[in-house]
This record gives sequence, structure tokens and C-alpha cells, in this order.
Amino acid sequence: MTTLIIAEKPNVARKIAYALAEKKPIRKTIGKVPYYELTRDGKKIIVAPAVGHLFSLAPKEKTYGYPVFDIEWVPVYVAEKGKSYAKDYIKALRELAKRADEFVVACDYDTEGEVIGYTALKYACGVDPSKAKRMKFSALTKKDLLRAWYNLEPTINFGMADAGIARHILDWYWGVNLSRALSSAIRKASGKWIVLSTGRVQGPTLKFLVEREREIANFVPTPYWVIKMILEKNGQQYTALYEKDRIFNEEEAKKIVEEAKKGPAFVEKVEIKQQQRNPPHPFDLGTLQREAYSAFGYSPKKTLDIAQSLYEKGYCLHPDSLIPTPQGIKRIRELPKEGEVFALDFDLKLSKAGYKLLERDADEPMYKVTLTDRTELYLTADHPVLVYRDDKLMFVPAEELREDDQVVLLINRDKPPENEEPPTLLDFLLESAVSMKDYIIYDREFGEIIKKRVKSASLKTEILRKFRIKEPTYYKYLRGKIPVPLVKFLLQRGIISDSELRRTFKGFSYSTATTPIAFEFSEDFWYLFGLVVGDGHLNRRGEITISAKERTKDTIEAVKSVTNSLGLSFAFNPKYRIIAINNKSLTRLLELLGCPSGNKTEIFRIPGIIMARPEWMAAFLAGYYDADSHIGTKQTGSKKSLSPQIVLTSKNREAIYTVKLMWQFLGVGTYLWEKKDKNGGIIAYELKIYSRDAQRFYEIMKDRLRIKRRDLESVKDTAIRERKPYSHHYSLIKVKSWEGKILSTNALWKSFDMSNQTAHGRRISLDKLRSIVRYLIDQDLRRIATGDVYILGIKSIEKFHYRGKVYDLVVNTYHNFIANGVVVHNCSYPRTSSQKLQKT
Repeated sequence: MTTLIIAEKPNVARKIAYALAEKKPIRKTIGKVPYYELTRDGKKIIVAPAVGHLFSLAPKEKTYGYPVFDIEWVPVYVAEKGKSYAKDYIKALRELAKRADEFVVACDYDTEGEVIGYTALKYACGVDPSKAKRMKFSALTKKDLLRAWYNLEPTINFGMADAGIARHILDWYWGVNLSRALSSAIRKASGKWIVLSTGRVQGPTLKFLVEREREIANFVPTPYWVIKMILEKNGQQYTALYEKDRIFNEEEAKKIVEEAKKGPAFVEKVEIKQQQRNPPHPFDLGTLQREAYSAFGYSPKKTLDIAQSLYEKGYCLHPDSLIPTPQGIKRIRELPKEGEVFALDFDLKLSKAGYKLLERDADEPMYKVTLTDRTELYLTADHPVLVYRDDKLMFVPAEELREDDQVVLLINRDKPPENEEPPTLLDFLLESAVSMKDYIIYDREFGEIIKKRVKSASLKTEILRKFRIKEPTYYKYLRGKIPVPLVKFLLQRGIISDSELRRTFKGFSYSTATTPIAFEFSEDFWYLFGLVVGDGHLNRRGEITISAKERTKDTIEAVKSVTNSLGLSFAFNPKYRIIAINNKSLTRLLELLGCPSGNKTEIFRIPGIIMARPEWMAAFLAGYYDADSHIGTKQTGSKKSLSPQIVLTSKNREAIYTVKLMWQFLGVGTYLWEKKDKNGGIIAYELKIYSRDAQRFYEIMKDRLRIKRRDLESVKDTAIRERKPYSHHYSLIKVKSWEGKILSTNALWKSFDMSNQTAHGRRISLDKLRSIVRYLIDQDLRRIATGDVYILGIKSIEKFHYRGKVYDLVVNTYHNFIANGVVVHNCSYPRTSSQKLQKT
């Protein structure tokens, strides 16, 4: 008797085969599809893979009209363009099914996995799905797979299969028919054929956006006045606020001010409170560096070096890879268990895909791969990287990488995909604020509603005990100012709803601050954040200072512009040429975002949420470059002309890497440089813009830089030149042989000067490859030429032993994601270099 096990992906099939085999399984192929033969307990087993969905829905009769309800399951390559690779997998399963007497589905145990197994059995194998058994496992360890094998479910889960099939049919009925109706309506109205799409998610989301936009358009702002009194005692200034936060009548406000000027101010009461502090959280790198300096006098660099050496000995984790997601750039260990990441589709275009986070303990070799632009990536031995090798795109495990491999990196050519719902200030506070001094300001009338609901739920005593507060404090929190931890508790217990909170939310305040923050995240805010990160300072008194010793006038104008937009005030000290923003709430917000008080140079973090909007990224970078960059020119090698010299310098390695990744999403190529002392120690990192991309840098920054805008214009006039479409590019691709890859004509070689720059067997620039794309026959070269990618070489590969946690992602649809800007394969199962990029 022979049993055929159907896995969801080739790498899963390999893992199952090696787990079940009593000896090493025999790897065979049908065409390009691998499968495995093995024995277990005297039974012959074949393990064969699908490659995700092999079948999809399509109309029985081809028509462009609507509505269409007569649909059927067909091979995915028939229903969708770019899925021709599935043909080989269907053929392999059909052939292997003829040899089998028993069938077992071993796809992921979820609705989509059940649909993949169901359709593979019914349409590829020609088998009644009710006759198949089911392997149910949640991890691909040998122990879990053997347990699943010896405890087979008698049938597949038809409940999940039916649910998945119903979702596919509903998506087709709803999405395809309505999309056709929309496109047809546009054609009738305008005479133009424009494809518009909608669906069960797109449609309601669009309605929400339209309604929200109308609310914004119809909003009528109401002016108000805030009364402050500046007091001074023993050389120290204090700010007192009037008992009413806002006065909505100008005459009333003026009258109050005039009355206050008539007499002296007296302090009526001083309150001193004793508070209990919870134990601190475990160290992150920044707090570790601060504590090491405080306790031992170690510099941040020395602490990082010690941590790095301990990590390589297995005692301390290396800083995690940076993963770009629609919600921002995050370390992989900080990702939620499920969500969305950026990935490349089958044409190497930037897309989004769902993922699941994997975590496991490792005690094994790890590889540090350094590229020619000094990008570093840390990988376990079996984790594949997308490379161009032997004139083909393929995923190659880290242990099989060669220094002559050409690695594929992301460089977005179009506007980056935006987060449909960018995070609001309230979203950020609920996620990040943990102190009882972090307050949410809300409509005071809502406090009475909270009070009644808490009483009805008999929760007041629990609140007093849990948050260690007294009854008068509790009632004070119900008057429009409530700590964030208490808000989270009320949300969790259902006392208030998310929609109610958003409707009544008025701002954020910290500790005894008298001026709350009442703005949302915006380009002006992120510019200010970048300016502070680059050349600002936060102190414990709640004051933000920005140096204006150089370019004083321009710096003052820049700060004035953004603070006016945000409703903030600032003061300028002409003696020391320092700008000060005295606002405890703003200072606290910047701290929560990753900019600590004190000496932040090497420990600040750039918050990932900036990536939620391309405009936010650009605004932050403008502020950062205004504060901490050099924008100038240098002589070219021939000394006959000038080239742009745009350099950001920082001692903060993670910040530089994050900025590099941001530029890749904005379509600007950069490279890293290490400034070293005479002993070889790194004293700073430099991020330089490739001269080839200086024009794109200019287009993004020309209207956003405020302090160094004239520098940029000067560089534009003297050093940024229009380049030929096929001029030199920092990305060079080595093609071993052009035979069969290009429509070679005399006109091609002469028009594009091919023989001069890229004789056969030499490297061709990415620009030139893009310019000759219409002559390219080779699909992989066409993908590189038209995709959101560029190619770099490997500078070095270092192997070391690692012991600790490792993380990975299982990514739907495209099976890849971006780590430190490099395209890597998803999931942490063993792979081999035979697993090629899927082709159209």
C-alpha cells in the first residue's frame, strides 16, 4: 500500500519527509516539481507539494458582462495571469495519485489550507475528498509531525473547507460582478475603458473614508483663548494656568487678564504625594546603555561592543532585523503574531501580504552577510535570500551563499503603499503609554457616563485597589483627565467603547502639565520630531531645546512655522542661540516615540509608525537632514565637474539603518560608510545618497527642507545633472551569457552602446537594463528591469555560532518579505537553492 501525503508548499513537503523517514528520504522530481519517497513502519509513503492554491474560480463561459453566477473551479493558471508555474504541480500530483492507494492532506490547518487540500484532491488527483485522512499539526518539528502521523484525523475538516469555499465564491460574486459593473458604468459615462475594483472589504472601507472626509470638510473650528501667568521666584520661572482651560469669549479673557494684573499672586496650597513605583521593565539596548554609563561609566559604544560579543557567544540577542510593514518599521521580535508585511509579488513589484510570526529556540550556526553597500543581515543557515546566480533568480539558503552571488534588494519606484488607516495619536497612546502620569483628555460630560457604568458594574472598588488610588482621585479622573492605564482597563471591561473614546478624545497631557497636546500626527509634527532627533535635547523639566548656533534665522523660521501649525509656542535665547519649547506633554510624547531625555545620540529610536504615510517619512527625513546632514558637492575623479555630496552622520547604527530603509521605500539608493579612529574603532556611521539618485532626493526634499533648502538648490544648480536613461548605475548585474536572453540586433548594440559598456560576460547597469527592456526575452531579467528592486554584490560572509531565540514569518501569497531592505524567503523551515522564484 502506498500513501500520498499532500503538503501546502515544497519546503513543508521536505520537512515532513525528513521527519517521517526512518532513513534519509529519496528526493525525485517530475519536471521541476520535487517529491519524496520514504518508508515508515513498512509502509511506502510519497510526500508531494502543492504551491499554495492550485485551483481558482472562473466563469464557465468566458464573458465580460455581468452579473455572472455560473462559475467553476479551474486550474489557477487558467484563471489568473502569472500563475503558469502551477501547471507543473498539478501535473505532478495527478501522476503521483495514480500510484497511491491512500491519501493524506498535510496543508496548514486553517480554512485556506483546507481549501488547498480539498481542491488538490478533487481536481488534481481525481479523488473524493471524503476518502482522505488529515495530518493536524501546529509546528514543523519532528516530534509534532510524528505525533500528527500517528494520530491521523479520519477525514479532512469539511467545516473549514466549506467555509473557505464559501468565502471564495462570495468574493467572486461580490467583487468581480461589482467591479465589472463599475468599469462598465465609467465606460458608458466617459467613453473610456478604466478598470475599477471593489469587493467585500474595499467597498465598505471606501464608504468609511468618504464619510470621514465629509466630516473633516464640514468641521468648523472655534477660536478660544488660554490664559497663562508667568511667575518667577529665586531665578526660577513657573507657569500658572487659569482654572478654565479655554475661554471662548475674547472680551471675557481680556477682562480676566486685566483683573489678574491688579494684585500679587499667592500660593494657597502645596501638595506632596508619596507614590509606589513598579519594578522596571527588562532592558532594551537604550536603557542598558544608560544604566551601564551610570553604574560603570561605560560609553554607549563600549556597552554595545560588550553586548555584541556576548551575543556572538550565545548569551545575548543581536538587535533584530528591521521589517517594514504597513504599520511601520519594526524589529521582527516586536511584530504581532499575525498581520501584514510588505512583500514582492511575482513580478517583483512592492505589495502587501498577510503573515504569521514564528519563534523558536536555536543553538546552531548563523551567518552574517554584508553587502557592498554595507547592509548587514543575520540569518540561520537554512534561511534563503533572493539572489541572481548563474543567470537566474533563485532563493539560496545562507549556508550556500557565495561571495559572487548578486543579492536582490527593495527600491520602490512608485509611491509607497499607504496604510489605509494611519495610526492616530490616540492609537499610539493606547499602545505605548504605560504610566499613570500619561493622561487622556476627554469631554467632561462623558465622565458622568463612565461613573454610572462603573457603579452599575460594581467595579469602583476593584479600580481603587488595582490602580492604588483613593476615592477623591478616582472622582478627579472623571472630570475630563484620566490616566491611560485606567482607560485601557475600562475598554477591556467594556465600560466604554472604542468609538465612544474616539468621539470624546480631546488630547494628551502628562503629569502636572497645564497645556495638553490637542493635535494629530502630521507632516509638521514629524518634521519637528526629525529636527529634535537630529539636533535637539529633552530635559527632565519638560523642556525641548534646539540649537540655533548655525543658520540661526533659518532655524528660528523653521521652528516657528511648525510650532504655529501645531498650536505650540517657543522662546529664543539670543545669548546662547537656543530655541526652547516648554511643554511637558510634548516632551513626554517624544520620549514615548523613542527620543529619550539627556544624551540621546546613540540610543534614540525612530518609531516605525512614521512609515504609515510616505509624506510622514519625507517630513521626518527633512527635519533630520536639516539638523544633522551635509548637503554639498565634491569634485569628481576627473576633477572636471562636481558631484552631489549628501551625507547623514550619526553614532546610532539602528537609526541609520532605519533611515536607509525609508529611503529605499521612497526610491532613493543609499550606502553606508563607517568613520573610524586611528585604532580602527567605529566613531560614527555615514549614510550617503548615491549620486545617481540625487535628483530623486531633490524632488522629495525641495519643498520640505526648511533650513538647508538653499544648500540643496545650490547642489541642484551645480552638480545634479540630467542623466541619460542608460547612464552608470550603482546596481550592476553580471550576466554570464546573453544567448537566448535578448533580441540582439545591430540597432540595439549601436543605439545603446552595449558593446562599449557591457560586452558579453560583463556587468550591465540597472539603468541600461531598464532602457533595453523591450528587447529582453529572459523573464528574470525583465523582472529585474521592471520590478521594484536593485542588485548588489556580497562583501563578506561570516559564520558564527548562535544560541537563543530566532524569529521568522510565514507569508501568504508571495512567500517573501523584506528584512533590512533585502528580499528573503518566508518561514523557517529547511530549504535548498533548488527552490526558484516563481515565474509567470
